[in-house]
This record gives sequence, structure tokens and C-alpha cells, in this order.
Amino acid sequence: MTPDTTSPFAFVQQIMLVVFILMILVTLVGGKPDIVLKPLFEIVCSVLMAVINLAVQLLTTLFGTLLSLLLAGIKSLFNSVQSSSSKFSR
Repeated sequence: MTPDTTSPFAFVQQIMLVVFILMILVTLVGGKPDIVLKPLFEIVCSVLMAVINLAVQLLTTLFGTLLSLLLAGIKSLFNSVQSSSSKFSR
């Protein structure tokens, strides 16, 4: 069976294979596999926190922009209604 290269998790499978091989080699040499896993989990946590931080900033910016556009549209509509009503009152 050949690996599915179109899978979105294909790169994760390759990374996990390398980590597994490193763990086996470290164990064969007599070390603890934790010296491979601990830095890996620290890197993954750092990357995930950065992605989450960027996503929150993006959502905050998007929400602020949409709110600003909505308020500008309401103000423009109010001004146009006010100017048309002042034309009719003359």
C-alpha cells in the first residue's frame, strides 16, 4: 500500500515517522525517549500558541472592521435621510 500524498496530514505522518525512528535510536543507545519527545512537544505547543494568537488577532481585526463599516453605513443612511427630509420641509 502506498501512502496517500494528497492527504492533508501527509507531512505529519512523515514527521511522526522521523520522531519514532529517533526514539528507537535513542532507546537503543540507552537514553530515555523523553529527550526526543519533550523538545518536540515544546515546539508544537509554541507553534500552536502562535497560530491561535494570530487567529484571535485576525478575528478581532475583522470584527472591528465590520463594526466600523456598519457604523459608517448607518451614519451615511442617517445623513441621507436627514438631508432628504430637510429638502421636503422647505
